Amino acid sequence: MKPSEIKNEVVARLGINEDNYNKEIFESGIVFIEFLCGDAEWHRELISRHPKFWEWWSNQFQLADYRLLTGEFNFEEWLNMHTPKGYLYSPNYPIFEKTYEELINEINKDLQPC
Repeated sequence: MKPSEIKNEVVARLGINEDNYNKEIFESGIVFIEFLCGDAEWHRELISRHPKFWEWWSNQFQLADYRLLTGEFNFEEWLNMHTPKGYLYSPNYPIFEKTYEELINEINKDLQPC
């Protein structure tokens, strides 16, 4: 199945519209970022703006969706996969490396004399 077919099937089974589905992806991604970064507000902001994180998060969402459709997950397990404590994986090193690089560049810009 193509990713769009998976999403359409999950949306149909859950009885929600695509906007609500996309909102769930976004909101659960933000909760996951907050869980990973804790009080590090700069880091949370950088990760939340980083396209690679959202590519990774959307991919993980699609994997959970596929598992729901194939019967590997029931609805409760699918819901749990979208909570920080129920999540089994975290973004790989390059995503964090890039956000740290951006963070350091931002700090260095702020430290430059006017």
